[in-house]
Amino acid sequence: MNQLFTLYGKKALVTGATKGIGLATCQLFLELGAQVIGVARQPFDDEANQTLLQHPHYQFIAADFSNKADI
Repeated sequence: MNQLFTLYGKKALVTGATKGIGLATCQLFLELGAQVIGVARQPFDDEANQTLLQHPHYQFIAADFSNKADI
């Protein structure tokens, strides 16, 4: 992939990281070279996305941002 845009050296915090737009954002940011912290209330519920957890630049945190105790 010819990248005209890169996130190399950048860090991103992505909420809703286990589904939908949040998951797609994590995958894209990693592809573009960012270090990503994914946050969601529940960990991945399918095996297909477990590979994301193995990525060296990805970290997952289980937290609910609507709950002050989790922040």
